[in-house]
Amino acid sequence: MLYNIPGNAGNALTPDIVDRLADLDPVVAVKESSGDWLNFHQTLALARDRILVFCGPSSTIGVPSILAGCDGLIDCFPNVWERCLDLWSLTKAGRLDEAWEIQYLAREITDLFVSNGRTLYPSTKAAMDHLGFPGGGAPRAPLAPLTGAPLKELLTGLDQILDIQDTAA
Repeated sequence: MLYNIPGNAGNALTPDIVDRLADLDPVVAVKESSGDWLNFHQTLALARDRILVFCGPSSTIGVPSILAGCDGLIDCFPNVWERCLDLWSLTKAGRLDEAWEIQYLAREITDLFVSNGRTLYPSTKAAMDHLGFPGGGAPRAPLAPLTGAPLKELLTGLDQILDIQDTAA
């Protein structure tokens, strides 16, 4: 499986590169996690006839990716918010109002996790710890755990979003 996450890998698998790699026998899928809708959509258009194409940032583009024909979603957010898993089934069932509602909340969580100096993986680990879920702890170097005001703001914001979601459900 190819994994396009340029922010962590330091380079990008462009749609043209994925298109060429899709012809190699060992390549069976790509997780397109660039976070760029145009990159995802072009990768899907070029490669989906030969390999599986998964959407990585389902918290931001899950519903449109499913509607466009992706083969699945692979995201870190189900580690902190189980409802994110419902994006697939609700969208596939045509329950788009519900799917979009989850998409909007997932986007709020994403924005919280990556704002004010926070980045995705330390925020995810801190949220997992806060919610009592396994797999939290300190992120691997060179990433550092959240502390101080960024941590407090993350946890307060997460509690508010999840409380609003629980009240609405």
